Amino acid sequence: LISSYDLSIKEKYYDLIVSASDNGVLSKRDVSFFIDKVKVGRKEPQIYGTQFRWKNDNPVYYPIEAPEKLNERRRVVGLDELELLDLKFEGY
Repeated sequence: LISSYDLSIKEKYYDLIVSASDNGVLSKRDVSFFIDKVKVGRKEPQIYGTQFRWKNDNPVYYPIEAPEKLNERRRVVGLDELELLDLKFEGY
């Protein structure tokens, strides 16, 4: 529920949610989506490449930090790899 609220609420609980993930209370996979939502809300590059919008029936990804290491980060949290050459990006 918290991830559906506005940025100020997400930021209020950010450290608690990340800590719960680090301690095995919450799934790292689930929390990766939350982390990216916060990053996109701040107009910062996302970490796991979970946030995109649809444009002409195709996903267009928000900026991603160090895209060359994206799939390494995704594997760690249990996300499927993305084919980097197929991704389309747009800024904020």
